[in-house]
Amino acid sequence: GKIYELTMTRDYVSGWGVQEAMREIIQNAMDNGGGMDVSMEPDWSGLVTVRVRSEGGRLPIRSLLLGATTKAQDDSKIGSFGEGYKLAMLVLLRCGKGVCINNADQVWTPRFQASENFAGEEVLCIGVVEAAQDIGAVEFVVSALTEEEAEAVKGIALPLQAPDPEAIQTSMGTILPGHPGRLLVGGLFVC
Repeated sequence: GKIYELTMTRDYVSGWGVQEAMREIIQNAMDNGGGMDVSMEPDWSGLVTVRVRSEGGRLPIRSLLLGATTKAQDDSKIGSFGEGYKLAMLVLLRCGKGVCINNADQVWTPRFQASENFAGEEVLCIGVVEAAQDIGAVEFVVSALTEEEAEAVKGIALPLQAPDPEAIQTSMGTILPGHPGRLLVGGLFVC
């Protein structure tokens, strides 16, 4: 395998937590344009593993560079700077969550590691190994979420919720009476 060192320290985006990180991962999967699937699986200890899968996708190694993105030329996509999933990995690790990316025919495992290049400073590193088989998708696997964190993630993403039977379709968008005072764009909570 190979290790890629990113120039991001543990404290970067210190105001972010699990909810913001998961929103980025889900947003990227929604923006991919292929099929998307999100599942939540509780384990024996009561902690939850979330799987966010984008069919037909693959993250190129160059997407680990700040400023590199797979969405830069597509005006319909949000996040053209390509920082979202890198920030999400960093924040989730900082919050004590397990993170793994099944990336088509590779497995990417982020971790913090002391950098020889930066005088021992702890930076985000991505270990990349070949997978046993090509899954034809990108799948983020985030483990060790508490039930409360998992519920908060459900609350920010309509794809994780049952359809609102009281939804009102308008020419300007959909009014969701079950979400008073909340603005959602593309099914994700904005403010």
